Amino acid sequence: MLDVYHLSHLLTGCAREVCVFLFVLLCKIPYAITAIAAVITWVSAVSYLKNNWDLLKKSWSLPCK
Repeated sequence: MLDVYHLSHLLTGCAREVCVFLFVLLCKIPYAITAIAAVITWVSAVSYLKNNWDLLKKSWSLPCK
């Protein structure tokens, strides 16, 4: 069974570099997707709190200043 290490050594020069670059890029995509999802979730939560803070204070019965 060929893995990327052996496959990249079947290629030479620029083709080898492109193969290794694509493999590294594909390995990092899940981390990038996770980071993007975390940022979107955080921005959504902050936006929700900013837009609904008065309603949340009333529903939680927090003392108003």
